[in-house]
Formats: sequence, C-alpha cells, structure tokens
Amino acid sequence: MENNSDMPFSLVIGGPFYRLQKKLGLLDEDLLPSTAAAAIFVGIVWLPLALLSVAEGSGWNQGAGGSGFFQDYSEYARFIIAVFTLTIMERIADRRTGIVLRQFLNGEVIDDNEYPRFCSVLKKADERSSSNRVEFLLLILAFVASVNGAQIYLSTMGDSWFGAVIDGSLQLTLAGWWGVLVSLPFVWFLMLRWIYRFSVWTVLLKDISRLKLRLVATHPDKCGGIGFLALFPTVFSMMVFALSCVTAAVVLQDVVYSGASLQWAGAMFCVWMAVILVVFIGPLILFYPALYQFKIRALIDYGAVATRKARASEAEWDVSCLADLSAGYEAIRSIHTVPVSWATFIALITATAIPWLAVLLSQVPLLQLLSTLAKIFV
Repeated sequence: MENNSDMPFSLVIGGPFYRLQKKLGLLDEDLLPSTAAAAIFVGIVWLPLALLSVAEGSGWNQGAGGSGFFQDYSEYARFIIAVFTLTIMERIADRRTGIVLRQFLNGEVIDDNEYPRFCSVLKKADERSSSNRVEFLLLILAFVASVNGAQIYLSTMGDSWFGAVIDGSLQLTLAGWWGVLVSLPFVWFLMLRWIYRFSVWTVLLKDISRLKLRLVATHPDKCGGIGFLALFPTVFSMMVFALSCVTAAVVLQDVVYSGASLQWAGAMFCVWMAVILVVFIGPLILFYPALYQFKIRALIDYGAVATRKARASEAEWDVSCLADLSAGYEAIRSIHTVPVSWATFIALITATAIPWLAVLLSQVPLLQLLSTLAKIFV
C-alpha cells in the first residue's frame, strides 16, 4: 500500500507521536503504523488493567452490579476496539485522502494558475497536522480528561474495579492508577488527535473550495466534476465506528446494570446518529457557494446559447438538435450544490449503527429480532 509521499500533504505522517513510533520500529515499510503496533498499544492499555484487577479481586463483582472490570463494557470498547481501530485507520485515511487530493489534479479540477496556491494550502495543512505544539497540548488535555473522566465514572458507577470516592476524594485501586496515568490518557490522546486531524482536513477543504476550480457543467457525477469528494466522509468511517463503540458501550452499561429503558437508548442513538451525520457531512457544504454560483452561471450561459440554437433548429425542425439542447439543460439543472451521495450516508450510518446493535440485542433476543425483520421485509 502506497502512502502519500508524492503529495506535499499527509494527514497521518508527522508529529512527535509518529516519530516516536518510527524510532521504536512500530511502522511498516510504507511508514505507516502496523497491525502489530495496534496490538501492542492494546496490550499496554488493557492487559495491565485486566491483570491488576484480577490480582486485586475486582475482575468480577456480581454483587456490586457490574462494577467488576470484566463486566464493564466501556473498557472493552475504549481499551481494545477504539485503540486498535484508531491506530490501524491511519493506513486507510492516508490512502483515501491521497486519492481525493490527487483527483483534483488528475481531473484537472484545479486551474493551472491556481496550482501554486493549491500546493501552498496543502503545505500549510501538512504543517498543521504534524504540529509539535498541538500534540503536546492534546496530551495535556488527555490527562485532564482522564482525571475528570475517572471522577465522573466513580460518581455514577459507585465503588468499582477503578476505585471509590471516599469523603469526596478519589481513592484509586492499582488498576485505577494505571487507568488514570496510562490507559485513559492514551485513549483520549488518540481520540483528540483524530478529532484535530478531522478539523485540519475540514480547513483544508475550505481553503480548496476558495480556489478557482475548473468545473464541468455536464459532468456525469452531477457535481461539476468534484463528485469524488463524496468519498471524504468514508476517510473517517473507522473513527466513527470507534467513537460509536465507546458511546454504545456506555449506554449498554446503563441499560444492563442501571435499568435504563430501551426507548431511552433509542433516543440516545438517534441523537448520536444526527450528530455524526451533521459533523461528517457538514464540511462538504463548504463547496456549496462554488457549486451554486457555477450552476446559476451555467444555466444563464447555456440558456443564451440554447435559445439561439433552438431558434435556428426550429426553422428547420431539427428534432435531434432540440433533444440534445433539452438534455444539456436538464444535466445542468440537476447539478448538486453539495457533493454528497447516498453511498456516503450509508457508509456513515452503517459505521454508527453496528456498535449499537449490542444495546438492542441486550434486550431483544437475536432470533426474535430476525423474525420481526422477516415479517417486515418479506
């Protein structure tokens, strides 16, 4: 798998943490994190927690209502699924961002006079994505979030494998200390790092949308030739999956151990789905001004040409010419002012919904669910 070495921008290459992985030999030949690296990270954040919890006798604790480590669904989601997914997705993100950016050049979408500016915005985005200062700030925020998260967890779950709140102060177990100092900061760092990368990518799209683009009114993608941008949200589909696993695990914990209703869980799912669609489809709206103005201009220009040709064709009743003019006008009128497709929505909805099936299956047996679906669709 090739990385974006031929582009002046990479969303994932660069920064202190990347250089640390490179120094430790955790990168493959393509200079991207390996599957082995993801497994090592999972081992660092999850395995010590499991061993310490067992050693302290807090691995299983039926009497406390799911407070044992192995009964805590959120720990599987955060320390195994999220860490592994957020690490290996770097390979997919690097490849797909490269495909999107190269298409601006391969499709000659960027005006020749704008090429230097295009390279400039790519270089600036690359500097943002690999900023040392930002990564150190994210690490500090990760530790702050870890401590605050531990306090919130214990205040809501009560005594658990993590520790307890005694006289208003946080009393951690050995596993809890590892969680606060290592596991939680690492997970938070990976999530914040990807959220920051998403913001860098969004700003990059904004800068590109302000360049002079060579759009084609009759392009079959109905987006003037930039329909390939619909691939953009899928760059972050694994990030969506990881975050959805974490949120779904928290809701599952409440449903199974705290008696939360399935209706409440359904409402939470709808809210979460709406947030995902707005956040990850939203950046494509940045191209609305360019596409809208292009569409209006094309309709006016084509309308003037079509009027002259239609008048001449009517004199000779050239039906085929009139049909071509009509087809051209309909093609322009159907230009989408936001480069998004149904496949984009399906990819995001799927990545979001799959982890939430665990919440549904905790209350509805699989066979019953399949039987109900069969009655609906058959």
